[in-house]
Amino acid sequence: MIPKIIHQTSKKLTPEEDRLGRRIRGVLPGWEYRFWTDAENESLVEERFRKYLSIFRGIRRGVIKVDIARYMYLSAFGGFYFDTDYKILRSIDEKTLSHTCVLPISRGNGSSFRLGNAVMGSEAGHPIWTDFIAHIFSTVGLIDLAESKIVDVTGPEGLTEFYLARQQMYDDIYLPARPIFHPVHTYRGFSYRREPMTVGVHLCWGSWRTKNPLQSMVRFTRRKMTSF
Repeated sequence: MIPKIIHQTSKKLTPEEDRLGRRIRGVLPGWEYRFWTDAENESLVEERFRKYLSIFRGIRRGVIKVDIARYMYLSAFGGFYFDTDYKILRSIDEKTLSHTCVLPISRGNGSSFRLGNAVMGSEAGHPIWTDFIAHIFSTVGLIDLAESKIVDVTGPEGLTEFYLARQQMYDDIYLPARPIFHPVHTYRGFSYRREPMTVGVHLCWGSWRTKNPLQSMVRFTRRKMTSF
């Protein structure tokens, strides 16, 4: 059974991210809410994953540390992790919480899909996290990893590739279909295709990515319009 714990982290919340965080707490009343600072993330590594501490401290890109930290929250404590640009629409039912690990599909379907890492849940100690964290820290060049490689190593592509190569080892993992946690975006990301089973939507603001002025303006407008 997945414990009712919410995990989020950020260096500094924007008003829109704060609004979405308050929304999560409102939709999931009675859940424990844990917001992790950068310092608390490092303390977690020191206390629970000490063998990785020196490498973790040396990583130059904050987004890589955040990717790693989310897997560590679930490994150490269990619960559900939500990106700060995730908009929850309804509560997570007991049937979903009855699984040992929930990795929602964010793209594709059938045998061709990608897992998302913007929202995930599990019991504490699920083996996929121990294994995937070890895999990440075995990556050559992790400390200086280029922005273009992050998604493939610590992000959704990295998680998907890791899972698909070893899925027979984790046959207890529940993969919710895309419409449940990652409905299709419409109108260039300003809206989404909500269905009766939809729990929430990842708004994909991409605040960590380097952007040109036009991209920055579009993303700023999307952030302002979609957080309500």
